[in-house]
Amino acid sequence: MKLEAENEYIEHKKSTAELDDSMESVSAILNKHGRGTMYFGTLSDGTIIGQQCSEKTAQIISNRIFESVRPVIYPSIEICHEGPLDYVKVEFEGSSGPYSAFGRYYLRAADQDKAVTPEKLRDLFTSFSPDNSAWEKTESGCVIDDIDEGLLRRYHTRGTQSGRISFPFLGVKETLGYLGLLAKDGNPNNAGCALFSKTKPYVLKLAVYAGDDRVTFLDLTQERGNIYELIEEAMSYLKKNMRWRQEISGGERIEKPEIPLVALREIVTNSFAHARFNNNTTNEIDVHPSFIEIFNPGQFPEGFMPEDFAYRNVKSIQANPIIADVLFKGHDIEGYGGGFRRAFDSCKAEGVGFNYQKTTQGFSFFFMRGSAEAPAVSQQRIPTLEELVLDELSLRDGRAGSEIATIIGKDVRAVQRALNSLLDKGKVRKQGSGRGTSWFVV
Repeated sequence: MKLEAENEYIEHKKSTAELDDSMESVSAILNKHGRGTMYFGTLSDGTIIGQQCSEKTAQIISNRIFESVRPVIYPSIEICHEGPLDYVKVEFEGSSGPYSAFGRYYLRAADQDKAVTPEKLRDLFTSFSPDNSAWEKTESGCVIDDIDEGLLRRYHTRGTQSGRISFPFLGVKETLGYLGLLAKDGNPNNAGCALFSKTKPYVLKLAVYAGDDRVTFLDLTQERGNIYELIEEAMSYLKKNMRWRQEISGGERIEKPEIPLVALREIVTNSFAHARFNNNTTNEIDVHPSFIEIFNPGQFPEGFMPEDFAYRNVKSIQANPIIADVLFKGHDIEGYGGGFRRAFDSCKAEGVGFNYQKTTQGFSFFFMRGSAEAPAVSQQRIPTLEELVLDELSLRDGRAGSEIATIIGKDVRAVQRALNSLLDKGKVRKQGSGRGTSWFVV
């Protein structure tokens, strides 16, 4: 009997002595096709030559895949028999990539595994970027009467005045249709409900804390509404709980906020444009003495930083393309990173410090309260590199240093130094050596 020869989906290895090399094939095939099959005890043309198998063979293979491939996958492993010969069949699949082997990324080309070049790595990350468009298009359970017509009309007027909407307002259903906000049943889809529903579909958490930790709060509340209502709730709360100063301009006394309102609105609106609305986590506004945090439960595109979209002409990657398009047409967000650029530039012009953090739970943007040249203030809350590394490991042990660097958007060498420092402090331990090194929280 002969198995199918090596191709883009199938890899053959003579024995499990080639187990480490096979990890590259797993990464390559997953990144290209999302599923594949590996055989041990076979030749490249599919000829079965057999290999020695024991009751621990499947466990050894499973453990090596678990230790080496990130994100973690759970393969199906079977010891097969062909006459007197034993061989192993490993089937694997995954859609949460891109996938690395020992911290490196590969792509399948015919029956070979090609290392991904730095130039192509961002394209690979982009191909796996979160896209909630299927959820956006799904029936929401809302009906046309659930839509706030006044809100929709004001939106249409705003978009028309900005030149981004050219069609007339012909009614609620017709306008939703023009905007791509109707499901197949003719009622509002999830995106339409999220933006314009009167049913108050989502929650925004708002808090003022006594310190830069979350131990004691001075105010804690929740507001319900659609995206547009919650954006205004967020802005109202921020204006109420910010510091304002008085300045004299042209003989008149004016009040000026400690953080530019244009920057706050851009980041708040952006947080809803990129949030995940189909999970149990909510957007948050947290006001601390030293900083303001705006959190959204959406994943920032892997392999990218906000500066890429603000200043480096990287094409915008939308987690919610329908919602983002509606916000753009209503002149509520800018396209192609313009919102980040406007927020960054306005903060720099006013001397306001800012930072951000990507985690597995979502994305946080921090505005520093006070001088941007006050490092002691920002360091009270913005995590250090060691804290970021430890946080990622606490969420999932056994990662390679290069994978952690990619996830948190930091330089590999800097992350390696942080890991070595944590090792010296007894906070982490490492397993393996060279490219097979994995890190664990003590």
